Amino acid sequence: MQPDIIIELEKIRDPFSGLGQFSQSLANAISKNNHHLNISAILPHHFSIPGIHTISERRTLFKFSLFTPRAKLWHLTHQDSRYKPKRSSNYILTIHDLNDLIEKPNEKSDILIKISSLVKGAKHIVCISNYTKAEVLKVFPNLNNISTIYNGVPRLKAAEKPAIEILKPFFFNIGTVLEKKNVHTIVEMAKLSSDKDFIIAGSIDSVYAKEIQKNKPSNVHFVGKVSDENKSWYYENCQGLIFPSLLEGFGLPVVEAMSVGKPLFLSNKTSLPEIGGEDAFYFEDFSPQSMLQTIKNGINSFSDKQANRLKERASNFSWDVAAKKYLSLYESLI
Repeated sequence: MQPDIIIELEKIRDPFSGLGQFSQSLANAISKNNHHLNISAILPHHFSIPGIHTISERRTLFKFSLFTPRAKLWHLTHQDSRYKPKRSSNYILTIHDLNDLIEKPNEKSDILIKISSLVKGAKHIVCISNYTKAEVLKVFPNLNNISTIYNGVPRLKAAEKPAIEILKPFFFNIGTVLEKKNVHTIVEMAKLSSDKDFIIAGSIDSVYAKEIQKNKPSNVHFVGKVSDENKSWYYENCQGLIFPSLLEGFGLPVVEAMSVGKPLFLSNKTSLPEIGGEDAFYFEDFSPQSMLQTIKNGINSFSDKQANRLKERASNFSWDVAAKKYLSLYESLI
């Protein structure tokens, strides 16, 4: 029987990436909150979602219309999707950011052509923040079938202390170590703060990551990808999250740290002020001295009331809420 909905979830193969976490969390929440829609998902081999029928990923074969799965509505879950339904099929498109247009200037024309094709064919566009929505409307000003559905944040798992020995009070950063994450500013700032440790978690495979590790001080620790349990321990025991990223469509680590009431030290760029809110502390510039002063001022002024407000704010970013909004959108379009 033809499904009502097909959700494309190829990014679920990398659970440590933002898109991988988005795919896994949204799919689980949709399965939990769906009561009558017949939903299938295109998944990499050996992956499955309880309550959702699996269509194994066959990217090359699905390019040919004879083999493309049919449904009343498709959901392409990111703007770089390699799938495009038949011309006769309706689909919605989730856009997380338009960072590639900034990060890859030499490929801008090709990227814009691909995104334009997906956007123009979509029945509805969903953005993960109002910032992303505003950026999309700058490029496609005539869109009216566009809305914002915030990401949720899964509950942190039970904490488990990592094997690394940490002897000093520490600050935490997590995310793939790329130039846009601005991690080198943490390394430079750490040179002025020898009484603190700085834990940087996430993939360190990039050229940028390898370069900034060459001159790091001994109080900066690149720990690579970490388990959910170790991540929870870092959040619960750190003095605060340092997240100086220059390009974010949402900023999942911000809400994860927020959920345990930790001080947030964030870039004042892109989506981060929208997600962090008034109780976060923002870097006005990224000189080591200025960043360190922002952190010192924040730690000295941070109160239990702020911590409680942050926890309350984090509760607004719910995967159940997000799933219900997507399900409602699905129903309105089929």
